[in-house]
Amino acid sequence: KRTEEGQFIFMKKLLLLLLFGVFALNTVKAKISWEITGSTLTVSGKEDIPNYNPYDADISTAPWFMKRKEIQKVVIEDGITGIGDYAFYNLPALTSVTIPESVKKIGSMAFKYCSKLTSVSVPGAVKSIGDEAFLECTSLSKVTIADGELTTVGNDVFKKCEQLKSIKFPNTVTCIGHSAFKDCRNLQSVTLSTSLDSIAGNTFEECYALSTINFPASLKSIGIRAFYGCNRLGSISIPATVTKIGSHAFANCDNLKTAEIAGNMATIEDYVFYSCYNLTNVTVSGSVESIGERAFEYCIDLKNITFPNTLKTIGEGAFCRCDALQSITLPNSVTSIGKYAFSDCENVTTITLSNSLKEISERAFQSCSKVKTLIIPDGVTEIGEGAFSGMSALESVTIPSTVTSIKDYAFSGCSSLVSVELPNKLTTLGSNVFAHCSKLETVNLPAGITEIPSELFYYCSSLKSFTIPNTIKAIGDMAFSNSGLTNIVIPNSVERIDSWAFNWCSSLTDIYIDVNPNLYFDIDLVYDGNSLENLTLAGNMPKNYYYTGWYNEENYRKVVLYVPRSLYNQYASTEPWNKFAAIIPLDDEVINNPENNNQNGNSGDDNQGGNQSGNSGD
Repeated sequence: KRTEEGQFIFMKKLLLLLLFGVFALNTVKAKISWEITGSTLTVSGKEDIPNYNPYDADISTAPWFMKRKEIQKVVIEDGITGIGDYAFYNLPALTSVTIPESVKKIGSMAFKYCSKLTSVSVPGAVKSIGDEAFLECTSLSKVTIADGELTTVGNDVFKKCEQLKSIKFPNTVTCIGHSAFKDCRNLQSVTLSTSLDSIAGNTFEECYALSTINFPASLKSIGIRAFYGCNRLGSISIPATVTKIGSHAFANCDNLKTAEIAGNMATIEDYVFYSCYNLTNVTVSGSVESIGERAFEYCIDLKNITFPNTLKTIGEGAFCRCDALQSITLPNSVTSIGKYAFSDCENVTTITLSNSLKEISERAFQSCSKVKTLIIPDGVTEIGEGAFSGMSALESVTIPSTVTSIKDYAFSGCSSLVSVELPNKLTTLGSNVFAHCSKLETVNLPAGITEIPSELFYYCSSLKSFTIPNTIKAIGDMAFSNSGLTNIVIPNSVERIDSWAFNWCSSLTDIYIDVNPNLYFDIDLVYDGNSLENLTLAGNMPKNYYYTGWYNEENYRKVVLYVPRSLYNQYASTEPWNKFAAIIPLDDEVINNPENNNQNGNSGDDNQGGNQSGNSGD
């Protein structure tokens, strides 16, 4: 009996303890109360609505979350001081919310995915709106923010609010987070705070209907892709206070026509105005020192660009394919131009280069096809690969004495170029430098050049004659292929002639080679499409050669071979020389003088040559 009585007392105490604990918990929660009447949720109390999170097991879900599909209206009564994270998250039927003056903050994800919410009024006491607070409220068309204490608008706050048409920020706002209005495709009007310090990355990205934006004098930075794809934005004026514009900030703003950049920034970042098709005028002032890669590429209507005297570098492809650009004038402060910087600016007629340049980069002015005259300033030491290729109207180019290197394809496709004077200090000459210069008639090779590179004069159809200096040691593949040569003299200094060096030279009738003892060459150097009549091999008999069976043997059956009289028998008994139409021996005083080149065999033994011809034909 006593044992039963003791158990009873113990259970009573335990029950009281549990009841006390529950009571204590409810007194904390009792500061916030809520009820649902019909489809209206009313929340009252004297403190913040707590933070919730439906995805975190350690944080509870809002107590009304299970009724979320029934709630159409939320009334937050005066006294509530803040709206916690996820407080009204994903209420799919919610159409309106009342926020009292007592609320000082709106937490992250507070109204996220409330897809039927149409309007919201933010009272003046609110100091911050958290990340994603109204993200994908796809019916939200009106947001009113009262003047007051708001300073911070978080990341993705109104992202994908597709019906939102306008927004006005009070002048207390200093920061707008990244992607805050991204994909608000009907947003037409934005009034920014006069205290705004920065616009973060992606803030207004793909706000297709946004037509105007006025930047306050307080603004210091515009983030990456901040206005990317704002198709109706017509003009911008960047104030002098701005020190940084992020990459792609205004890229693909198809209707942007004018841009004034007065910002006190050192760099216009990569792709800032990329593919702004209708941009016609750009003024770059202030202290800009560099323009980044592709910054204005595909600005196909850009006619005028004004550069500041502070500019030092222009990045790769910065103005590539600016089709309407008519002139390029670089201030003397510019020391570097990147690859493709002004490539394919097809309507440029004049180019004035900076006197401070040391190098013209790869394809920097490729296909500027209306430029007729080009002066490369003193001080430039290198002309990069394809730097001026495709300048089809170029008639005259001045290359300064300081240039020591010209890379591959540098003037390829300059089809109006008639003559070129290469500087004496030149030591490096790339392949295809003058390929497809169809009007080129004269060009010199300085003493510092020891090799005629492959395809150097490929398709130079007006090049009728060319003097190979005795400093040349090698002639590259197809070096003169498809050129207009009628004759050529190869000096004793040449030790190598590569494949098809004179291929398809349809006017070439005479080749004279003063054979170097070490000469190694491809006999197929004129194998096809030629009118070759005479080949003279003076001096030594070639020992190092290769051939691939005479691709078109018939071409050689009509070629007469002239050789020193002392070597006649060796030639006559050796393939492939005995495949020629005739072998004509010449006396030394005749064959050693290129000016007597071939002389139609007048100083040779016609009968001896004729007999050999007959033998080789069997």
